[in-house]
Amino acid sequence: MKLELDLLQLSGFDVVGFTDGESALEALKGATPDLILLDIGLPGIDGYEIQKKMKQDKRLSGIKIAALSASVMKEDQEKIRAAGFDIFMPKPIDTKALVMKIREIL
Repeated sequence: MKLELDLLQLSGFDVVGFTDGESALEALKGATPDLILLDIGLPGIDGYEIQKKMKQDKRLSGIKIAALSASVMKEDQEKIRAAGFDIFMPKPIDTKALVMKIREIL
């Protein structure tokens, strides 16, 4: 996560990072970011549950969500797309592709 935060800051993006799902959901009570990079395998509340809660909230439902996961099996990618994530980014993150993808989305 630190690598992604540093890379995005150096690329001119305003970023905030959280290490668990509960902290991320708490922060979303007072913020509406343009994009969320969401690790599927977060401790506590996982990425699927966070995405589900966001889609149920009118204020948050339009935020683009990129799913990050080390699980690159075809079935895992299909599950991520079926859950409604906007994009899937496999880990380890390709740093050049990350910045390009984010610029495309925004």
